[in-house]
Amino acid sequence: MEPVRWGIIGCGNVTEVKSGPGFQKADRSRLVAVMRRDRAKAEDYARRHGVPRVHDSADALQAVPCREADGDDARRVRADERGVS
Repeated sequence: MEPVRWGIIGCGNVTEVKSGPGFQKADRSRLVAVMRRDRAKAEDYARRHGVPRVHDSADALQAVPCREADGDDARRVRADERGVS
């Protein structure tokens, strides 16, 4: 089974000790992208936690094609398509 790949929007202090390590340690779970408006801070976080992709806007992170958990073809998932503001 393929791992679930996660991206975090806003990689600040909470993700340092709570959600970030959890995503990395969970079985079949990989943290593959982080977003922070301050790109230098996002790059620092990614370097320290082994995250391969960095974005400085939520739109850029959400525009990355992803695969649905049920294995459907890759598609783009955007918060505004789901009615999330």
